[in-house]
Formats: sequence, structure tokens, C-alpha cells
Amino acid sequence: MKNKTKRILATAMCGILTVSSTVFLGSTEEVDEDLERAKELAKSIFVQVEEEQEQPYYYADYIKGLDGEEDYIIVGRHNASGYAVFERSEMELVEYSETGEMPIKNTNASYYAGPANYYVEENDEYKHIGSGEKVDKQKAKEKAKKVKEKIKKIKKDRKEKKEKEKEEKQQEQQKQVEQAQISGCRIIC
Repeated sequence: MKNKTKRILATAMCGILTVSSTVFLGSTEEVDEDLERAKELAKSIFVQVEEEQEQPYYYADYIKGLDGEEDYIIVGRHNASGYAVFERSEMELVEYSETGEMPIKNTNASYYAGPANYYVEENDEYKHIGSGEKVDKQKAKEKAKKVKEKIKKIKKDRKEKKEKEKEEKQQEQQKQVEQAQISGCRIIC
């Protein structure tokens, strides 16, 4: 139960930190800012775990999707387990583990296709790191497109949920104000 609460709090913190961000890529300085931002977001996820451990050193690197685009940033921790993967454009958390080891060793030779789906390129195919499943490049591009669509849908759903919660909170506050006004009127009248 404690771990579930930690995960929920970490995800909420990550969402709050990323709500109003827009990242423009191009220069080397901006690229470094992406990596530094991803490290800071990952630190917010692991804050509870680190209270019990020595402070680890964070490292971040880009990881390509199956379409060859560097659409993701993976953050790991030296001297500690745990990692996080962020969708690069909006720094949306798409995968993390508080205790798992980094699933890949070389980000330059690895490709990401959604949670727990890491591939390496072999000849004209991609090979799944865990299962050994092979995917030809055309199917890989289709899979990359589906992953991006799924992440886009998740972001849209999260945004709609936040908007709905905000609207419900405003309605509740309005009811409280109306109740206070009615109560005040009763006292005065």
C-alpha cells in the first residue's frame, strides 16, 4: 500500500511539474536543458525511495523510438536501482521503476517502443531485448506510430481528467459560497 501511495504521489508530482512546459529543440544548450529537466523530474519520482538510501548520481540520455526519432529520454541512477522514461516533447512520464535496473546498456544502439519494450537493431530488423522477438523495419515504424498515438491519448485523457476535477472543485466551491451566503442571510434576517 505504501509503494502504491508513493507511486501515485510521484506521478502526480511529475504531472504538476510538467503541466506548463513547452520544449523547443535545436541548439546544444537546449538539448542539455532537456536532459537536465528529465533528471530533475526523475528525482521528484524517487524522492521517497532516496530517504532510505545514499543520494545517487543521476544520468540521462536520449533514446530513439522505432521510427529513429529521439522522442524519449531515459534517466537512470548510479549507485541505486530505478529508472524513468519521459516522452521528450512535453516531458510526460511514460515508464518508471523505483527498484528495477536500467533495461538497456547502450542508448545509442537501443530503441524504445513503449513500457517494457526495448529493441536493438540487427541487420534489417529490430530485436526485442527481453523476448528476442524480431520486427522488420516497416512493422517497427507502424508500431512506433501506435506507441506515439497511445501516449498522445494518455496525455489527452490526463488533461481531460484534470479539467474535469478542476471543474468539479469549482462547482463545490461555488456551492460552499452559496451555502455561506444562505446561512449569512438566515442570521441577518
